[in-house]
Amino acid sequence: KIFQASGLESFLERQVPELIQLKLIDEKTIDLLEKIIKYKYVEQVLRHMIDSKITDSQIRTWTPKRDLIPTSLFDKSVAILDTQVNIGQLETKIKSREANIKSIFENQERIRQNIKSLEKIEKSDLMTRYLKDLNTEED
Repeated sequence: KIFQASGLESFLERQVPELIQLKLIDEKTIDLLEKIIKYKYVEQVLRHMIDSKITDSQIRTWTPKRDLIPTSLFDKSVAILDTQVNIGQLETKIKSREANIKSIFENQERIRQNIKSLEKIEKSDLMTRYLKDLNTEED
């Protein structure tokens, strides 16, 4: 865990001050650790962007670390999340409309079957009603 960004940050916050006092770590090493942390965050954002699996909670996690993540990269990750949300909403609408279309086709088929069974009977009120229902469905 120490090699993850959060572990390195914790190390910098908790142990580096003491190591500086003991003169066991220098500024170059601290700068290097800060660059590694920045690299780790950028790598994490890029990995999620490549997989197209950015979540709202990840954006909230990255927001306090915006100084470690290039603005353009952060903005693009937010754009990917927005696009994923839009795609999800559109997929929901499509499924709803497909279900509606399926229902209409099933209803039309039922009406056609009823009309076929009534073809042998002379024109009746029921036949007229079925034809009216079918006409309404067609519109």
